[in-house]
Amino acid sequence: MRYFISTILMVARLRGSAHLTQYGQAVGTPTYMAPEQFLGIEVDGRADLYALGIILYELLTERLPFSGPSVAGVYAAILTQEPRRPRSVSALSIRS
Repeated sequence: MRYFISTILMVARLRGSAHLTQYGQAVGTPTYMAPEQFLGIEVDGRADLYALGIILYELLTERLPFSGPSVAGVYAAILTQEPRRPRSVSALSIRS
């Protein structure tokens, strides 16, 4: 067990800290994270429902409801923008 742990630590050092989660960083894929996750508020099952909603939106429209040029841009979009209605962007919408 001691050898296993030391091997993991050695590999982590070789890979560099850029690939590891740092203290105080949010863990998750920003485009699927509920606002409370990156705001540091306690998270419960509703965050999973939020992520499921993002996945369903993406399945229906073939795009994400929020995007940005960076992680901070995605966070800002989630906090300040309303997503477009799926029917207005959907590749699967029924044409009248």
